Amino acid sequence: MKRILRLVQCLLIFSPAVLLCNPALAQALPDSGDVLRAKAPKVYVDCQTCDQDFLRTEITFVNYVRDPEQAEIHFLMTSQKTGSGGTEYTLTLIGRNRFAGMNDTLVYDAKQSETDAITRTGIARVLQGGLLRYALRTPLAEHLFVRYDRPAAATEVVDRWDYWVFKASIQSLLNGEKQTKSAMLFGSFSANRITPDWKINLSFNGNYSQNSYDVDSATTVRSIQRSQSASGLVVRSVSDHWSVGLSGSLETSTYTNTSTLLRVAPAVEYDLFPYAEATRQQLRFTYRLGLNSANYSEETIFDRTSETYVSQSLSIALELKQPWGSISTTLQGSHYPGDFRNEGKSVSDQISWNLYGMISWRILEGLSFNIAGSYSAIHDQFGLVKGGATRDDILLQRRRLATNYSYFASFGFSYTFGSIFSNIVNPRFGSEGGSTITISM
Repeated sequence: MKRILRLVQCLLIFSPAVLLCNPALAQALPDSGDVLRAKAPKVYVDCQTCDQDFLRTEITFVNYVRDPEQAEIHFLMTSQKTGSGGTEYTLTLIGRNRFAGMNDTLVYDAKQSETDAITRTGIARVLQGGLLRYALRTPLAEHLFVRYDRPAAATEVVDRWDYWVFKASIQSLLNGEKQTKSAMLFGSFSANRITPDWKINLSFNGNYSQNSYDVDSATTVRSIQRSQSASGLVVRSVSDHWSVGLSGSLETSTYTNTSTLLRVAPAVEYDLFPYAEATRQQLRFTYRLGLNSANYSEETIFDRTSETYVSQSLSIALELKQPWGSISTTLQGSHYPGDFRNEGKSVSDQISWNLYGMISWRILEGLSFNIAGSYSAIHDQFGLVKGGATRDDILLQRRRLATNYSYFASFGFSYTFGSIFSNIVNPRFGSEGGSTITISM
């Protein structure tokens, strides 16, 4: 056995191939409570631009932790632009605790023409090879081989926090000049719990902003906006394609003329692709049926100060990440059955809908096409203030304005040419430069 381990170590050092786990590890590593799994290297992922869900899916012979103090390997990724317009990703592995002193630095050079899918696969491949030297010093070593065929599977690990993660933040922003001043305050708190069977998201947010404009020596215009909200989502996994959930929210906003708005909506979702493939492809159909109760700060254009109504919505979301590029598009429609405002309206005037799309397509080497946009048909502005908005309301955007549509669009081409072998990094005078022609319309 020792000779076999030495042979594997030599292969790891001298072979360019990336070594993965033996399929037999599937039986050696049950989903929870396993001694081998408990002794697997603990990794903390410290990067803002990498796809962490993809890494967790592709590299499964380590344990991921959210606290760097609990980690045995601190993975830090930084990046710099190369002379050819690509990106050099530096992957630094810092050993801690039982791996103290075992540090490594790896590099992945991404061409400018690479799509996100190609880049993240390359980063995962390099990181996978770097983590193997740590795994060889654990009981998992005898299960490491040239290939790992076992599909990634979510596993349960004993956690004294029971998978709950909390985050609290408060921020302020002050700016001004002689005639204008503004102050903003933001606060939020979230609590999330995600397991293979359950997904729970709870959040609380509060915003306050005040703007002052000195029109002349005798006139000052002030604009104040306040909003608070609390929301929750509970999702239960049913199968590889089905999920059920319950969402709810409570909010108040001066912008929408809402003193309180309570929403409760059960939902069901079907994904055409298995959820295990979510980092690569999704086609989700989600239906919600909700109950809404609103109290308004001022009387609305429908002569209401409060009301309760039923809503239903259907959304279709497509997300693809392939070597040729990526697509993200969502179509969502909402309807309010039995609402008095629908009387005498055609079906098209009863349904509010939004279409959003984004496509990044690599046409050929160096040439890419990008397009993004959305269009909304709006027929559900229930809280509009009776009497309309004043001139100050319009100019300062203090209130929601009456409309039946909104849109935005952006598209363009990018083309890069020249040497593809200039992987040298020179950080002097910043990272500006390169030879890129961009045509935007």
